[in-house]
Amino acid sequence: MKRWEIENYLFDKEVLIAFCNANSLTFNETEYDKFVTNINDDNIKDETSRIRNFCGITTSVSPESFKLMLSEYVTQEMNVFKELENCIFNRG
Repeated sequence: MKRWEIENYLFDKEVLIAFCNANSLTFNETEYDKFVTNINDDNIKDETSRIRNFCGITTSVSPESFKLMLSEYVTQEMNVFKELENCIFNRG
């Protein structure tokens, strides 16, 4: 994969914005951009609760559940999907 871990795809701004829009949440893009400076190489897996905060989630959601929820918002039209698909199927 091009990115550090699968979370770097799930925690992509494009996915988080789609998730927030679908769930009537406000995505704090400014704070996200301050924290995630390199989506490819930053180790953000351990920062799931911080990522949830950027989405304005105030309820208790386990990291595993949050990641599963985000995965439902990755669509074929997204650049992050195309990048992941390319890494998996066009490795040559």
